[in-house]
Amino acid sequence: HERIKDAAYQMLISSLIKSFDCEDEAKAIHLRIGLLLLDDIFGSNGDTDPLKAVDSSRIFACADQFVYGLLQSKISKLSGDSRLKISQLLLETGSNLSQTANNFDAASKYLVLGIKVLKGSHESAQATQFAFQKSYRLSVELHLMYAHMEINCGRTENSQQAANAVLLYAREKEDTVRAMMILIRCHQADFDFNKILSMALDLLAILGEETFPRKPSRWYLQKEVKRTIKKLKESGITAKNVKEMPHMDDNKIMTMNVLHKIIAPAMLLPERHPFFIITASRMARLTLEFGLCECSGTALSSFALCVLGYLQQPKEALELADISIQVIDSVPSLNAGLCLTFCGMILTTEPSRKFLAVMENGIRLSLEGGEANDAFFARAYYNFLYFYDGIPLQPLLDDVESSTPKILDYNKTCFFLVLPVWECLSNLTGKSSLDVCGLSKCAGGIPADCGMDHLLTFQMQAAFYGGENEKALELKEKIDDEPGKLIQKHCPFYQARLFFYCLICIDIYRQTGKRRHLREAKKLSNKLGALVKRGFIKLLHKYQILDAELRSLGKNSDAGSILQFYNTAIASSAKSGYLQDAALANLLCAQFCMTARDGHLKQTANLYFHKSVELFCSWGALEVAKSIKLRYPEYF
Repeated sequence: HERIKDAAYQMLISSLIKSFDCEDEAKAIHLRIGLLLLDDIFGSNGDTDPLKAVDSSRIFACADQFVYGLLQSKISKLSGDSRLKISQLLLETGSNLSQTANNFDAASKYLVLGIKVLKGSHESAQATQFAFQKSYRLSVELHLMYAHMEINCGRTENSQQAANAVLLYAREKEDTVRAMMILIRCHQADFDFNKILSMALDLLAILGEETFPRKPSRWYLQKEVKRTIKKLKESGITAKNVKEMPHMDDNKIMTMNVLHKIIAPAMLLPERHPFFIITASRMARLTLEFGLCECSGTALSSFALCVLGYLQQPKEALELADISIQVIDSVPSLNAGLCLTFCGMILTTEPSRKFLAVMENGIRLSLEGGEANDAFFARAYYNFLYFYDGIPLQPLLDDVESSTPKILDYNKTCFFLVLPVWECLSNLTGKSSLDVCGLSKCAGGIPADCGMDHLLTFQMQAAFYGGENEKALELKEKIDDEPGKLIQKHCPFYQARLFFYCLICIDIYRQTGKRRHLREAKKLSNKLGALVKRGFIKLLHKYQILDAELRSLGKNSDAGSILQFYNTAIASSAKSGYLQDAALANLLCAQFCMTARDGHLKQTANLYFHKSVELFCSWGALEVAKSIKLRYPEYF
């Protein structure tokens, strides 16, 4: 509505200018009306803060007159008192717009005008310094709110300039902290984790809190987690009594806010997972020791991820996730969407698909709260988890195609996190042959190789599905698996990688007979089996598929009993709802039957090939089904 109104007004003014050459006169009338309305607002009552006592419609009407009527040359002619009142009015207008309508772009327009009015007719550093000296609190609030609106609109450069101005002239510690927090958000949008970490550690020092090393050792990580686990047991906190916890004091809340800024970017980059573990442990410990605050939900859900991935304890992690969700319900939570995203990732260990609804809610809350970074982070993980859960692919592809352009408009780094699954979906479904590397060049290149690990993994899986096993092996060798050893073992992405690594090694052993490939396959299968024993029950069918494949390598094994192991794996995959794994198990079983000496088994291969194609089509991988028919035409 604001944009329509502005467009209509500009058309009207343009016609007046052409007819009467009266642009300055029109603006002078607007300015005069604005000043009359301003006097009425500030003079109509004796309140110490008259803007709080006036209806918001009057404030908007007055602010609009100044937007239309204030030229740079006119600002210097206003009295100091008028400039002060206009700036206060514009701050209130921007605040109302951001809180009631989430209209950050419109709010920014009023706020930047308020800054210009307060500084007078000059745009110099001296004018900014004078404004902070003359009206310190008003200057701080205008600059910080403007910086907040600009980062929400994706304009990080403007946001940094406003926050740096506050940082330069700040008189109070709280203002310094607020400005640095906005700068951290800017670095988050630019995906510059080193600057985020450096500024966060500086903030912790300013607040007098314990910092942590920039290169933490594994011993240090273990110490942090053990301290928090001990505190958790001592507290006796459960989902039922968490609402009875006291509320945290302001000083500790500020510390929580600083630590909170490290969580999402540290989670997103596997090589930064040590900082995720440290930060999550610290935040959870502060919550358990000092009470609840708006960051407590994220603190507990983040630590639950550490318990799941680092300690590999799914039962305890699920309990913490339930506690986190209760905290969100009982306390207004900062980044509630991010908290629900973490909880959704933990819920993937359960047989149900409850995690999808939880993560969808997390995306919605992040968008409603203006936390675009969190929303796109959640969107990327939602896509990954959806892909691996065996649900038909077409709805996900439609969703990715509609949301990805919006992500690119906001943040190039988030765009590259979504691209790998988009490429894989497009290629599996046969809808198009999407080239991520080509798209990345068009968008200016992949920043810091962001998303390359995901890209290679998805390409490896697509190659294996399509029977291009040599290409799958080549891609496997390019992937560095070390980063995933800290907290990603909970993630279906990491677990699927283990699964395909093992299948590739088995296939290479069949071709070459080199026992090192067999040893690696057994090692990878044992890793997956260990996760099943620890409570990751959704991996059971994958482990059964690998077990059947490994048994098929035995030279003196009974073919009938091996077929039974394949059938068990197929039934388990289908019962769990994993269409892609049931299809793959049928394909592997068909290949085994095809090479068996038993003539009856060779005839049975036809049944398994057709079932595999049927299931791949049900999943939506039409291109995979087509490739199977091309590779084995004698069965179709």
